[in-house]
Amino acid sequence: MDKKLNKPLWKKMQRCWDNDMYVVINPQSKGPKPKVKLSIDIKGDYKHGDELYIQNTKELENKIKDCYLWIYDNYKGRFTK
Repeated sequence: MDKKLNKPLWKKMQRCWDNDMYVVINPQSKGPKPKVKLSIDIKGDYKHGDELYIQNTKELENKIKDCYLWIYDNYKGRFTK
């Protein structure tokens, strides 16, 4: 029997964190609705995004989730934990 293992998002994110891989929010402005850019930190090597997002929005939350899924899918072969 071939069972497809489909881990929940929080477990994938935990694996990223355990292996020093993070999505970092970088503020770009101040005020009630500050704008931010995202960076991906892969063990100290940063990949910086160009898109601006408004802090505390569903759009930002979804993009962060997408970034963690991308990290997990592209770097899970390098996980040590």
